[in-house]
Formats: sequence, C-alpha cells, structure tokens
Amino acid sequence: MRKIVLFSLVLGISAFGVEVWRTNLPYAFLCFTPEPTKALLWNGERVGLLDLPEFQVVFEAHVPRAWQTFGLPALSPAGFYLAAATSDTIFFWDTKSRELAMSYKIPNFCGRWLAFLDEQRLFLGSKYLCHEAYIMDVRTGEILKTFSEAVFPMSISLDGNFFAAAMPLAEERIRVWNMVTGELISSFHFPEEIISLVFDPAGNLVAGGSKGKIYICDILNGVVVRVFEQGSPINSLALSPDGQLLAVSSQDDRVVVWTFPDGEKLLEVNMQEELLKFGILPDWEWIWPKTLYVYITSWSPDGRMISVSCNTKSLGREVFILKLPEL
Repeated sequence: MRKIVLFSLVLGISAFGVEVWRTNLPYAFLCFTPEPTKALLWNGERVGLLDLPEFQVVFEAHVPRAWQTFGLPALSPAGFYLAAATSDTIFFWDTKSRELAMSYKIPNFCGRWLAFLDEQRLFLGSKYLCHEAYIMDVRTGEILKTFSEAVFPMSISLDGNFFAAAMPLAEERIRVWNMVTGELISSFHFPEEIISLVFDPAGNLVAGGSKGKIYICDILNGVVVRVFEQGSPINSLALSPDGQLLAVSSQDDRVVVWTFPDGEKLLEVNMQEELLKFGILPDWEWIWPKTLYVYITSWSPDGRMISVSCNTKSLGREVFILKLPEL
C-alpha cells in the first residue's frame, strides 16, 4: 500500500469563495462514493481505492488494456466489490481481500458506463460500437436484462426504478425505461445533442445539452418543465446528495453551481483562470488547448466538495477538488 497526501496544496480561493485544491494524485479521475471514507480512482491503466481519512491508497489493480480504454470503475453499495471493464471483459475485486474475485466476458465495448444496482446486480452500457445496455448477475456473469438501442449518456433513478439513455447516432433523442418491467415509458426529442444525464431525488430527469441548455424533464408525463442556460456547451453535470444544488461544467472551463430546481446561479469557478493564476498552466496560449475539458465526477457525501478532472496538457489529466463555502 502507498501513502499519498490527498489534498496537499490549497491553490487559493476564487472570487465566489470556493477553495481550489490540487490533489497531486497519480490518477486522472477521483469519484467520491456514498461511503464517506472511500473514493474511487482511475487513470486508464489502473483503478484504485482511496481511504480518505488516512489519505492512503489501500488498493490498486492494473487492468489489461484493450485498444479502447475502459470507463470509470464502480463500487458496490456496501463496498464489497470494485468493478472495472476493458473492451470485452469485466473484473470484480473483493475490496476486503484485495483479490480478484471474478471476471466475465461481456459484449464488445459495452462496459464504458458501470453502476451497481445492489451487491448482486451490475448495470453496464456504452456508446458508439455498443448499442445495448445490460443488467448482469455479479455472482454468475449472466445477463439478466437487455435494453436495446440505448447508449451513453445514461442515468439510473435513485430508487432504481427508471433508466434513461440516448438513442444511437441520435443523442438528441432520450428515452426512459421502467427498470423492473423493461417497458419504455417516455421519450424526449431535444433541439440539441444531450451530453449528460442525471435523475433528481423526485425522479425528474436533468439533461445537459451541446448548446449549453439544461432541461428538467417530467418523465411520467413526457414533458420538459424547466429550462435554464449555462451559456456554453455542457461537458458534465452532477446533483448534490441532497438534490438541492446542480454542478455543471462547460467547454468554456467554468464550473457553475445552480440552485435546484429553481435554476438560480449560486457561484462559479473558471478553472482555466484559476490554474493560470496559480501557475498550474504555462503562460503561453499555444501550450494548452482552447478548453481544459473540465469534467465533474462527483460530489462528496456531505455536499461540501466537488471532484473535477481537468486536461492540463503537459501533465495530462489531473484531479482537483472544489471546496464550497458555507451556503
């Protein structure tokens, strides 16, 4: 096991009072989990489990890489299993023994997006070369249910009753299924490609679009009930654990926190400006891309911190933590 100082450097405080922390982790993504002491780590070559109170990587595993990079790992609700996938195989590690517990072949390129429904069932889906999503029995590898013509972005409601996904090659079309019966219950046709999806605690679907709009959708009645604008194409969005705040990142490198569902802008951080200010990015325009592709991975369980991943060019992707002021 390796000791890693997690939040080793507080870069500074933004104009809105948000602390920007540089983690110095040798990983590209950090995902907080419902377990306050654990976080998932991923960098494309290996996955890890981080003990937050001890600032210690307690588990690391190298996953054989196929020519298509696998997606973010998933931790089971009780924390027993850590799952990650390559283009054709899914791996499950026992988090207590730190040993590989089982692995199964999966349909090619269908493991980009993983989500445990419980300790015994895993949901998996993808994009581009895989146009189906599946529910798998963790114990046997058996496919229990298949959802056809469903690709990323995807989201599962908090109660596990509904599943939303885009249609292949038509990401402006979002469909919603009943997870229990497999029945298609509603469909939305947006005026822009949908980049990110998330369900709120009430079961409404939140969709972020390629032209910068954010839509709140009533899935049972099949209608959009509210629209507000980020002002730049959406990269990602994530709801706080209590469902009262919505964090949205966009291609202009801003992370905006909105009140939810009212859509009032509460605060924002321009990551490129912050990283330039603190010397993380070189002061030459031609060195870095026009966007840092800021991606929000998760909120901390207490709703005080947001984990983001930024492409800092020469250093590759880095994990930063935004610590919010008292709101």
